[in-house]
Amino acid sequence: MRPIEAPKCARLLEEIELEMKRVHVWQEAPLAPEKFIDMGAFGRNTMGLEQWLQFVFLPAVKEALAGEREPPNNSEVHIHAVRNFDGESDRDALVQLLCDFDKTYLQEVAGTRDICRAAEQGSAEAQFNLGLMYVNGQGVAKDEKTAVLWYTKAAEQGYAKAQDNLGWMYDTGRGVAKDEKTAVLWYTKAAEQGNANAQFNLGVTYANGQGVARDEILTVLWYGKAAEQGHAGAQYNLGLMYANGQGVAKDELMAFNCYILAAKQGYAKAQFNLAVMYATGRGVAKDEKTAVLWYTKAAKQGFADAQFNLGAMYADGRGVTQDIVSAHMWFYLAARAGNGSAEKHRDLTAAQMTPMQLSRAQDRAQRCINSNYKDFD
Repeated sequence: MRPIEAPKCARLLEEIELEMKRVHVWQEAPLAPEKFIDMGAFGRNTMGLEQWLQFVFLPAVKEALAGEREPPNNSEVHIHAVRNFDGESDRDALVQLLCDFDKTYLQEVAGTRDICRAAEQGSAEAQFNLGLMYVNGQGVAKDEKTAVLWYTKAAEQGYAKAQDNLGWMYDTGRGVAKDEKTAVLWYTKAAEQGNANAQFNLGVTYANGQGVARDEILTVLWYGKAAEQGHAGAQYNLGLMYANGQGVAKDELMAFNCYILAAKQGYAKAQFNLAVMYATGRGVAKDEKTAVLWYTKAAKQGFADAQFNLGAMYADGRGVTQDIVSAHMWFYLAARAGNGSAEKHRDLTAAQMTPMQLSRAQDRAQRCINSNYKDFD
């Protein structure tokens, strides 16, 4: 048996112990050995529920998480706690913790065990999911080499998601020696089955000449297939190909159409490029108000160039009412995010501001940062 990574369950076990101590039902002295003989379900034959929780339940779950015993199929402790502690208001918090534990156990432990069993029995979907769990350290200790093992088992059965993920592991050298040619092999298998992410990844390999000869026509082909399935990254990259005339005739209208599809899905780079097109009238009628709208969407995702351009729009009053406080705020945020020109413009606007305006701008910028751009007005 392998240890089970269940951090939420482990934390709840600690909280249950602390709550039992808080309400003075935690027993310092051990139980007599005979109490564990023929004790019955939940210890009802020989001990109280609090004793069973302390001396049977908590140790058993800890052993299961450590891989020292087979974990039970589920946990229904809260049902008995509700019945046993009915009318005892000082036990309400303990009952709630036990309810939370049962739900969390089902997600973190029982689900992990079922996936492991199914994977070992040959289920390609379970093998893929188990690989994903090892990559992320969910339910099992993080182990990218073991992830590659399970991805490979699923990929060899033709499971497209596993083929794509296995390609990515080879592409990035995670859990296995970096091998771009093998990455292309697995990307291709998944892409030919219609997996959009693999089609996108295959497009990237042809664009960069990684593991395969550089080929802009094939780049456009695979980006196009992924874009048709709604892959935002592929839509954006395809827009770039049309904008630059790479692998396809230069067509700014087509670039615009690709960008807007990705932008509507929240893809910040596409939102920025779309704003630039509206601001300059390239591929679409010039519309500075709409440019401000798209700059704002990208800026609120922390995209530094969008923050800088948005600051410039506020500074010049283009597409928006001129506002030096907002201009400074966005220049400040852009500089913080790494835009090379923003620091100079931040300082230039600061020199034109009153102390009160400067304080307002900096306060708004800090609220942006603290709220992850949810509060920027």
